[in-house]
Amino acid sequence: MKVIFITRKYPPSVGGMQKLSHNVIHNFPELKNAEVISWGRSQKGLIFFIPWAFLKSLYLLISKKIDLIQFDDAALSFMGYILKKMFKVPIVIRVHGLDLTYKNKLYQFMLNKTLKEFDKIICISEAAKNIVINKGIEKSKCCIIHCGVDVSKWRLFNNRNSLINKLEKELEVDLSDKFLLLSVGRLVERKGVHWFIKNVFRKLDKHCMFLIASSGEEERKIKELIESLNLEDKILMLGKVSDETLKLLYNSADAFIMPNIPIKGDIEGFGIVAIEAASCGLPVIASDLEGVKDAIKEGENGFLVEPLNAKDYIKKINDLMNMKNVSDFSKKQIEYTHKNYDLKNISQEYYELFKEILKK
Repeated sequence: MKVIFITRKYPPSVGGMQKLSHNVIHNFPELKNAEVISWGRSQKGLIFFIPWAFLKSLYLLISKKIDLIQFDDAALSFMGYILKKMFKVPIVIRVHGLDLTYKNKLYQFMLNKTLKEFDKIICISEAAKNIVINKGIEKSKCCIIHCGVDVSKWRLFNNRNSLINKLEKELEVDLSDKFLLLSVGRLVERKGVHWFIKNVFRKLDKHCMFLIASSGEEERKIKELIESLNLEDKILMLGKVSDETLKLLYNSADAFIMPNIPIKGDIEGFGIVAIEAASCGLPVIASDLEGVKDAIKEGENGFLVEPLNAKDYIKKINDLMNMKNVSDFSKKQIEYTHKNYDLKNISQEYYELFKEILKK
């Protein structure tokens, strides 16, 4: 099977879409026969990537027998539409959420015209699938393949006390007797970090400490809130961290917090960082909305809370602090994550889908 993967978000740039694209491709069973056309830099450079990707696709389609093309998000659907019309090759496109809701009339016109032409639309969550169907696309053209993670990448087996000691040295802060809450992800409004600090964190037990391993457009706003509430000794903004530091955080923290809030036109497609945390046995407490509901299953690999419900968040965190069988739940989390979100299995799902399409 000769497949062309085309992606505008790929390492070394960072983000959930980049991780997913890289991991699905590099776990693909017939990678040796695949062609990868990728862009791993700032999206400002798309003006150069798009014509180059199109020309390279033309070359490959003319010079080699290509069985199928997969585009890694809806933003490049117009390219898929043109190639489909020119070569009649099967086209598969993966959609996430924001790539479907971008507020631009010309962009939305393009989506409405192009999506219906593809052989299959892979949705990473039920929320993404619903958006596609609401655009008038046939249900039969849609399928759900969730995001996955390298389940062996993030977990550490060291004694937790030794990990805490290492983290203390790295952060240069005393973490003794602290209940560590961790949040990871781009600091934008829908992630809910500002809301969480203002409405939840300051009402938690005095032993709670909040570690934020993120950066983004709300960073200054969040820092100003922390200063206004005099919480500088309880909330640490770490900015972007290396994978090694992130691994240490996943295995040292007591709870992973994903307090997303609903923002019109801006949705959470899935929540890969929550799955990474769960793969380490770190209990996840997340908002019950949008694609997060596909990533976290209540009582299996985490706990879901009604968005913007501060009382429920406080209760769930307090319940976790007092939970006597946390280690048992962590084991359950790890088993569930390995079973349902192992990248090798996820990539195999793509492979089986492609084979099914090519049989028709």
